[in-house]
Amino acid sequence: MRLSKFWLAALALIIPLATSVAANEADEAALAYRQALFKSIVWNFSPMSEMVRGKREFDAAEAKKRALTVSYLSLLLAEAFPKGSGSNAGTTDALDAIWQQPEDFAARLKTFQFEANELRKVAEQGQQESFTAQFRKLGAACKGCHDSYKAD
Repeated sequence: MRLSKFWLAALALIIPLATSVAANEADEAALAYRQALFKSIVWNFSPMSEMVRGKREFDAAEAKKRALTVSYLSLLLAEAFPKGSGSNAGTTDALDAIWQQPEDFAARLKTFQFEANELRKVAEQGQQESFTAQFRKLGAACKGCHDSYKAD
């Protein structure tokens, strides 16, 4: 009987610890996922930015491909900010305000997703002027979120 009580007491101590370790690993995985998404968005955003700023010739096919990718990746961001994946999960530029003001953050993310999808639609038309105008709207949506929720 003594042995059973010992193992029950040991399990009572180990289970919360194991749960905590598993939660921390999930938070770290969410952080890594989020950072990978943002790196992919920047990878696709940069060539479009160069086209808009005249540093690269406008290429309608490339603009369409990049806009489609950014639009898709923007949708994946919705699950990339679970509670616990902030600064306690590792090195991140995401400010704790994301989790302190979830409604505002969600609204700004929706704006980014909307503008990214609009860019995708505009890019399909292949017109540089309308692409440039919509790209600037998307950039403003990025800035709106970065100003409040990203450390510089």
